[in-house]
Amino acid sequence: MYSIITSLMKIAEGFGATFHYNAPVKRVDTADGRATDVTLENGEQLRADVVIVNADLPYAYQELLPGDPDAPRMDRLKYTSSTLMFYWGVKGERTDKLLHHNVFLSDHVYEKSFAEIFHEHLLPTEPSFYIHAPVRTVPEFAPPDADALMVLVPTGHLDAARRQDFPELQARAKDWVFQRLACIGLPDLKERIVLEETLPPHLEPGQGRDLWPESQRHAGGVSAPAQPPQAV
Repeated sequence: MYSIITSLMKIAEGFGATFHYNAPVKRVDTADGRATDVTLENGEQLRADVVIVNADLPYAYQELLPGDPDAPRMDRLKYTSSTLMFYWGVKGERTDKLLHHNVFLSDHVYEKSFAEIFHEHLLPTEPSFYIHAPVRTVPEFAPPDADALMVLVPTGHLDAARRQDFPELQARAKDWVFQRLACIGLPDLKERIVLEETLPPHLEPGQGRDLWPESQRHAGGVSAPAQPPQAV
């Protein structure tokens, strides 16, 4: 799927666009009610006729638009779910049990799972999850004798009033994924993982907390009012 990104970048560059890498944004500067500049962490200012912010809404108002009168309202919004992410490098034969996109639903406890995520802000007792196996359509994404998997497990967002033990939730989520995969004929996947990167909602100091503020660590964004929790 990353080839989509690189293709779009090439098209944009063909029209004269310039990409700045490793350039964290400190703030969006405004004048007379409109955005005029983007100031980077190193102090460099980039003038712009139009500024498009692709960051999460609360993060944009609270961190990138300091002093904006709408910023305090972000704390009162209702958030959707967060996720526990696992990135695995797997040695050995590529299984035919997984397609490019794979969804595992705990449909017999679906309503309970939603309550645990959106009301209790926890990992469901029996989580549903998604697995992305890009090697199925892009074989060169991993060495010939290996596989690459991304696992996404929905969980409750960070809640200052109800602290979650994310290391424990992460371990439980991983064990559940292994159990479900064993049921479809992959009992030895755990032993074949040679590389693992994880991305929990909670990041300790040194793990990029400044890049992932607490208000942003949810996957779906802000829930629409008067509707079931969902992204808008």
